[in-house]
Amino acid sequence: MGNNHSAKARDFYVRAYELAERYHTEGAETDLDEAIKLYRANLALLSRESRVRAHTLNALGTCLSTRFKSQGALLDLDEAISHHREALEHCLPGHPLRLLSLDNLGLCLSARFRSQGALTDLNEAAALHQEVVELLSPRHPDRFASLNNLGLCLLTRFKVQGALADLDRAIALRREALERCPRGHPLKFLALNNLGNCLLTQFKARGKLADLEEGISLHQRALELCPEGHPLRSSALNSLGVSLATRFKSQGVSADLDSAVARHQEALELLPAGHPDRSTSLNRLGACLEARFESQGTLADLEESVALHHAALELCPPGTSKWDRAARTLAKSLEDRFKWLGSMSDIEEA
Repeated sequence: MGNNHSAKARDFYVRAYELAERYHTEGAETDLDEAIKLYRANLALLSRESRVRAHTLNALGTCLSTRFKSQGALLDLDEAISHHREALEHCLPGHPLRLLSLDNLGLCLSARFRSQGALTDLNEAAALHQEVVELLSPRHPDRFASLNNLGLCLLTRFKVQGALADLDRAIALRREALERCPRGHPLKFLALNNLGNCLLTQFKARGKLADLEEGISLHQRALELCPEGHPLRSSALNSLGVSLATRFKSQGVSADLDSAVARHQEALELLPAGHPDRSTSLNRLGACLEARFESQGTLADLEESVALHHAALELCPPGTSKWDRAARTLAKSLEDRFKWLGSMSDIEEA
C-alpha cells in the first residue's frame, strides 16, 4: 500500500474511532452512523493480509452491534458477526487480539440467538466463551466478565434444552465470579444477582428449598448494595420480588407475597415511561396482584392486575414474542375476572 493510501486509511480509522467514542459519551446516532461509514472505508483500503485488518474488523463489528442494540436492524447484527468471524480468522492462537475477537463474536452470536432463536448460534457462543475462560488466568481482570458470559450462555441453553449439566456448570461459574468480588467490588451486585437467578432456576428444576432460600438471601444482599438513587435498584427489586413470589407459590406464606408486591411496585415506580424493562415490570406486578387476589379475594387486586397487564401489552411491539406472551397473560387475567364478575366484555376481549 502506498504512503498516500496508508495515510488515507489511517485518517479514516482515527476519525471513525473519535466519532465512536463521542457517540458513547454524547449518544448522537449520527456519530455512530458516520463511524460505521468511515470504518467501512478504512476496511476497503486494507488488503486481506494487512496486519491491522483485525483491528478494523473488530471496531466495525462493535459499532454495528451497538447500532443493532439501539435500532434493532438484524442486518447490522449479521454484518457484525461476519466481521468478527473474519477478525477471529486473522487472530490465531497466541495473537494479542484473539481474546477480544473470541469475546466479540460470542456476544454477537448470543444476541442473534436471543433475536432469532437458532440453537447453533447459542452453541457456538458457548464454545467461544469457553475458550476465553480457558485462556484467562485466575487473576486476570477480565475473568469476571468471561465467567458471566459463559454462565449466561449455559443457563440460557439449559432453559432451552433442559440439560442439568449446563445448569450445574452455570452455577459453578457464577459462584467463582462471586468469589472474585470482595466487599466493595463495583460488580458485587451483579455477581450476587446472577448467582441468585441461577439458584432460583435450579429450585424450579430440582425442587430443593435450600436453593430457593440461598437465592433469596443473595437477592436481598444485592438489594442492600443498591440504596435509593442507585441505577440498578429497580433490577435488584425485581429479582427479589420474583424469588419471594416463587417461595410463596412453594410455601404459601402470605408475607412473602405481600413483600413481592411491594418490591415490584417500587421497581415499577423507578422505571420511567419508555424504559425497555417497563413492560416486564408491569407484568410481574400484575402477576403478583393476581396471585394475591386468588389467595385473599380482594377484588381491587384483580382489577389492578388487569390494568397492569393492559399497560404492559401496549408497550410490546405487535408481532413479537414479547407481545404474544403479554397477550396471553392479559387473556388469562380477563378470563379470571369474567369468572368472578361475569362481564361478557372480558371474555370477548380475552
